Amino acid sequence: MKLKPIKPLDAKTAKSMVTKELKKKVLDYFVVEQNELPFETIIAIKDKPCEERWTPKSVNDLGKRIYISCDNTLNKKIKENVIYNLQYLEYLQKQLSELNLRDPIRRMINKNYILTAVSIIEGLFTYYLKKTGNYSYSEWKIFKTENMENAKLENLDGKLVKKQVEYYEKVDKYEVSMNLDAMIQKICDNNYIEFDETDIFAKLNKNRKLRNEIHIQSESIFKSDYKTFDDNTQITIKNLLYKILTCKEFFFGDDREKYIIYDFLI
Repeated sequence: MKLKPIKPLDAKTAKSMVTKELKKKVLDYFVVEQNELPFETIIAIKDKPCEERWTPKSVNDLGKRIYISCDNTLNKKIKENVIYNLQYLEYLQKQLSELNLRDPIRRMINKNYILTAVSIIEGLFTYYLKKTGNYSYSEWKIFKTENMENAKLENLDGKLVKKQVEYYEKVDKYEVSMNLDAMIQKICDNNYIEFDETDIFAKLNKNRKLRNEIHIQSESIFKSDYKTFDDNTQITIKNLLYKILTCKEFFFGDDREKYIIYDFLI
C-alpha cells in the first residue's frame, strides 16, 4: 500500500495550534494557583482581575470525584446541590482560616458551615437509599380519622387519655419522606455503608440535631448559637463530611485525589 505524503502545516495553522495549547496550559495553571491565592484577592476594593482572584474548586473538578449517577432529574439535582454547597463550604473555610474574626462572628460562620455540611450529608444519604431501593415506602394511607373531641376520657396508668381511631386504605406503593434522623438510623442499623472508623454514626447521631438549629427560635432555648456552634463542633462536622464524601459509595478516585479535591476538609 502506497502511503500518501503528509501535507506540511502552514505557519499560520501551526501558530494557531501552539497558541491554543499554550492557552490551555495557562488556564490549567491558574485553576490550581487561584485555589491557593489569599482571601484578600476577592475583596472588591482590591479590584483584582478575574485570573488573580481566589476561587474554590471548580464544578467540573468536584463533579469528577462525586460518585452520584445523573440518570434522573432528582439525582442530577442532588449532585449539583452537593457541588455548589461544597464550593460554599470551601469559601467559609477560607474565611475561618485567613480572617482575624471576633469570636461571635466566627461562630456564626461556624453555624453556616455546620448547617451546610449536614445538608450535604442529608443529600448524599437520600441519593444512596433511593439508589439502592432502601428508602422508606408504604402501601397504606390514612383516609379517615375519627374526631377526638367526641371520644370518652379514660384512665390509663393514672393518666386521663382519649382514644383516636385512624382508618388506613391500601394504595399503590409510594415514598414516605425520611428525615436525616431516620436515614442515619436505617443506614446504621443495616450496615449499608461501612466506614474505617466505627464511631462515625455515633458522632453523626450526637450532632444530627444541629440541623434543626436553623431557626432563631430553636428548641435549644437554654443554649444560644454562640455556645452551640464552637470551633470543636465545626471541626467534628468537617471531619465527618470528609469521611462520608471519600467512602467508596460516594467517591470516584484514589487516595491522592481525595486529598487534592477535598484539601479544605482536612
